[in-house]
Amino acid sequence: MKLLQSVSLFIILVFLIGCETYNNGQYTRSGMAIGSVVGGVTGAVIGHQSGHSGEGAALGAVLGAAVGGTSGSSKDIAADRAREEQRQKLVQRNAAIQAEQAKQREQTIALGYQVTDQEVLEAEQRAAAAENQLKRIEKQRAEAIERKLRIDAAQQKEAEALEAAALLRTYD
Repeated sequence: MKLLQSVSLFIILVFLIGCETYNNGQYTRSGMAIGSVVGGVTGAVIGHQSGHSGEGAALGAVLGAAVGGTSGSSKDIAADRAREEQRQKLVQRNAAIQAEQAKQREQTIALGYQVTDQEVLEAEQRAAAAENQLKRIEKQRAEAIERKLRIDAAQQKEAEALEAAALLRTYD
């Protein structure tokens, strides 16, 4: 009986300590489940030898769940830390990208201060000249297509006329 009280006190202490580090993550739950099964079977075997297999199974299950849960909880905590480190790295990378973009904006603005009005005017004139050249080429192309269509139509008329003339010659 004294042994049972000592073990019960130990179990209560383990649960109180376990509540302090309780983590309801995947590893914690699976550790508790596996620990309770293994502890229950082990406790039943040991209890059977002393004539208390039911109490041994219950005690083993409780102890196994406590040990398995504590072990699983430490794995969950490690996984949480790893996720937090990944999140921090992502935040740092995004901050670096934003800083680089801000730096590029500032360089663009600084370059704008170095450009003279004459350079802007010349660039605008070059753009207008390029647009005029494009319009001229588009017009030339449209005219060429129109000429080709007129040639095709004339050749079609010629072929039809020659064919009609050939038909008329056969009746001579």
